[in-house]
Amino acid sequence: MKQRGKGATNAAAAGYPLGSGMSRNDTHQGNCGRAHMMRGNLPRAVECFDAARRLSPNNPLYPGMQGQALAGLGRSEEGLAALDHAIELCGDDIATASISHHSAGLFRERQGDYARAADHFRAVLRHNPTDMGAKIPLARCQDALLAELGFRRGERVEVHGLTGAPQHNGVIGRVKGRQGDRVTVTLPAATVALRPANLRKAPGETNN
Repeated sequence: MKQRGKGATNAAAAGYPLGSGMSRNDTHQGNCGRAHMMRGNLPRAVECFDAARRLSPNNPLYPGMQGQALAGLGRSEEGLAALDHAIELCGDDIATASISHHSAGLFRERQGDYARAADHFRAVLRHNPTDMGAKIPLARCQDALLAELGFRRGERVEVHGLTGAPQHNGVIGRVKGRQGDRVTVTLPAATVALRPANLRKAPGETNN
């Protein structure tokens, strides 16, 4: 019985083009790999893409698709390494790179690596700013990163304890996002990045 991977990725739906500018042999292996992915036969897909990569080592399409198949088999580290290599091979081709960025972002989000996942989704949005398939998971990652610091997007906070910019003390603003170990807050006069210790819930703000 053929082994089927859970959550098999449909490479055709992912949008990888095949056939253009490639030799007949690696094209054949790539098409076979894509067909096996569509049938859910991920182990065989991995083998086909591996063969295609050996025949055409500088083509970013094959490691990108192989990365999806590997991750679908639960071989996350190998899958992410292949996707990262695909992104590297793309160079300035952001259209092709965005496909692997999106896949890598989803897999890293599942692993809880929200910061790196968010970087992948931002790369997709640089290519297509209206891509909801990247906007929605990016928002999830941003929410998770903020939660690590004890804050929620949109909640009202009061600035306090600043010595370098005391004019902001006592000002009420809204949490916008996270920047490293700081929280970005939109104030009436500016957007600032502050340490969590310099923020507290505004009067009347709840934990909901």
